[in-house]
Amino acid sequence: MIVLDNPHDGCNISSAIIIASDINNLGGIVVKPINHEQAAQAARDIDLKSPVFQGVIRGMLPWMLLSVLQQGPIHALSMIKAISERSHGLWKPSPGSVYPILHRFEKEGLLESEWQENKAAPRRVYRLTRKGGLEVPKIQKRLIEELTKAKDLIEKHVQALQYWEEVKGDHGKRS
Repeated sequence: MIVLDNPHDGCNISSAIIIASDINNLGGIVVKPINHEQAAQAARDIDLKSPVFQGVIRGMLPWMLLSVLQQGPIHALSMIKAISERSHGLWKPSPGSVYPILHRFEKEGLLESEWQENKAAPRRVYRLTRKGGLEVPKIQKRLIEELTKAKDLIEKHVQALQYWEEVKGDHGKRS
């Protein structure tokens, strides 16, 4: 389950994309509201050090940054904090992974930045451009498609591993 915060629902509910097989003829994707406690429990059930999980998260980071930017202008460290809060503290992207994406998006014209004075030190504040705002749903659609393909591949690997366990178990009994 991947929890995607929905800024338009106006209440303390997240939207979750639940990758499920052939539900409502939506190509296996269902958007279903869940509460934050359920989302937090689902996230706690994941092995955060798993290479599979890490790969999924790295792939989602660009979309997550743009999603946070939809809320308004924000500096990078606050984006990291927002992503950490959305994941219920289970994932906090490093500045080393965030800044290159922000710089790439700025070069692509998806966002713009400016330096703002702060009490401690100046901070670079990022904001979505019109082009960036139009790209967010496209990126989300691609992400859903990629996650669906990944889900299908993972299901095939699980089936193969289960089959192997059955075959291995049979071989062990015959010895």
